[in-house]
Amino acid sequence: MAKAEQRYLHEADHVLAVSQTDADFFAQQLPADKLTVIPTGVDIEYFRPLAVEEEPNSLVFSGSMDWMPNEDGIFYFAEEILPRIFEQLAECAAFGGGTKTVRSAESFGRHRSPSPTPDRLGG
Repeated sequence: MAKAEQRYLHEADHVLAVSQTDADFFAQQLPADKLTVIPTGVDIEYFRPLAVEEEPNSLVFSGSMDWMPNEDGIFYFAEEILPRIFEQLAECAAFGGGTKTVRSAESFGRHRSPSPTPDRLGG
């Protein structure tokens, strides 16, 4: 993946970075006039947490499931990690939500629902 990123980075007419951290990394390899930062984020004035009581011992995954690292991560978590959590913490609840699910939702039911994981594929 790193080789492909390097190739496309140098072939691009212009690079848009979504964080200053990314821009700083790209700036080591690109002239400043080929790089623009367009930060991503959430409008915290518009999107405020609901005034509801938190559910203790809850895990939540929210993400686009048509991206391979998310799909791989959620299934790895559901198959390898979540059962261990339930062994230690029987009153734990796990919730999953997102867009573009590419595998059968039935497989989540076997595992009482998925939750977030680190990126295991380097993407």
